[in-house]
Amino acid sequence: MKILPAVLFGLTDVVILLFLLFPFPFGGKWIMVLSGSMTPALQVGGLVLVMPAEPASLDVGDILVHNPPGYADVMIAHRVIEKIEGDTLEFRTKGDANEEADAYLIAEEQVVGKVLYHIPQLAYIINNLGEFGKTPMGMLLLMGVPGVLIVATEIRNIFKARNPLKIREDLIKKRMERRKKTFKRAII
Repeated sequence: MKILPAVLFGLTDVVILLFLLFPFPFGGKWIMVLSGSMTPALQVGGLVLVMPAEPASLDVGDILVHNPPGYADVMIAHRVIEKIEGDTLEFRTKGDANEEADAYLIAEEQVVGKVLYHIPQLAYIINNLGEFGKTPMGMLLLMGVPGVLIVATEIRNIFKARNPLKIREDLIKKRMERRKKTFKRAII
């Protein structure tokens, strides 16, 4: 059956979309990009999906999100340029647009997670909607409603997929109807 791969592909899309829209049960969070230190990889005004990551699993080249020393409520996303393994694991990071590496090393305890996905400009839209765009309901409406519409469209497309023989029969019927109309005009 040719419809089975389409259904499986559609279900995979739905699962991925739900994961991106609602990463919270998996420990993920969406954060806004506020500076251009990671341009062009992460653009100012974008949203990034940050997922928890074991520090040992991070490698050079990954974009690491961390709390800088002394600022537990601030998050910075910079690229890992060096992984230092000793008594403890530490990372040296650098913003892609910065000329020099960060002045401090990142300890394991400071690691928040790893950037998994980036949506450019979405944070600008949310900020321009005011406080409503920052509430859970606002985020749900801004990201959930379009997501549900995309999923619904995909599901409709899957179920609209028809048997090729049925499509051929319909085409033949339409041709026959056109010929009958043409023949009736020719007789009159």
